[in-house]
Amino acid sequence: MQRNRVFFSLTMTCAILLLSVQTIFAAEFSLKYAHVQPDTHVTNRSALWLADQLKKETNGRIELKVFPSGVLGRDNEMLDGLEAGDIDIAWISSANLGTSITEFNVFSLPYLFSSDAHYNKVFAKSSPVMQLLATYVDKSPYGIVLGGMLGGVSRQAFNNYRPIVKPEDLKGLKIRVQNSPVEMKVWTQLGAAPQQLAWTEIYTSLQTSVVHAAEASIDAYFQNKFFEVSKYLSLTNHQYMALPILIGKKTLKKLPDDLRATLVRLTEESGIHGIGLYQGDQAELLKTKVPEFNVQLNEAQTGLFKAKVADLIAEESKKYGGGDILTLIDAVK
Repeated sequence: MQRNRVFFSLTMTCAILLLSVQTIFAAEFSLKYAHVQPDTHVTNRSALWLADQLKKETNGRIELKVFPSGVLGRDNEMLDGLEAGDIDIAWISSANLGTSITEFNVFSLPYLFSSDAHYNKVFAKSSPVMQLLATYVDKSPYGIVLGGMLGGVSRQAFNNYRPIVKPEDLKGLKIRVQNSPVEMKVWTQLGAAPQQLAWTEIYTSLQTSVVHAAEASIDAYFQNKFFEVSKYLSLTNHQYMALPILIGKKTLKKLPDDLRATLVRLTEESGIHGIGLYQGDQAELLKTKVPEFNVQLNEAQTGLFKAKVADLIAEESKKYGGGDILTLIDAVK
């Protein structure tokens, strides 16, 4: 009987110690990072990098869980989630964010950046452009702050009908575009018939000819297996992607000062890290995946595309407060 009591006492002691250890190492704050791309996508790798760095630098006090593939909603739903505090961090394309914060529509204009290096300087840490964008986000009614910027690569056109070499090749093609009034005008000016669809609907819409074409970055084309339904990939290089990383103000308010500062710093660094990953992936994907999946790749005559939309760029840049942003972009050499 005595031995049973001793055994029971030891068992309870071990259980209490185990619970204590688990409590000690449990995160004080569990945060959610949402986005619409698959878990193999470079933006997911950037989010996982942020999760890992937060765990290391906060000694496990912050746990960041990443939710890819739109499982927590599309862009507009993620914005609502950030405002409500149900989502803590999310990246949302500038085109979709532009429907809520109009200044971001300027990034839907084509041919704003001359190269990767130009893009990187424009969105460098604490750059004039980033500071200006941060003020636009902060004064919005959505309870968010600008945490950083992802992207840094060009979007390309793809379809299952013909190579797109010059604007005339777009005639008659229904092309899926992002939810942006500017992009609707751009593709109409180029001769296509733009259609707004959710990202998650692109594959089946191409497969069933609801649309004939779409446009995205090279990595998104391969990661989402669009090559299965659109074998022609045309290097139009029409738009550099700008993907703002947003943090909910409710999230920042619930964190103590030290953790808040760490989250803000590392989120910005995750964007810079992600841009490096993005740009490093593109050439390798063209080298390896194009032959692997028998993709029909061609260069577009971008000069003809630029000329076709030159007047539209000048007209649209005066709207949405975008003139200030374009002035800062053009000032970067």
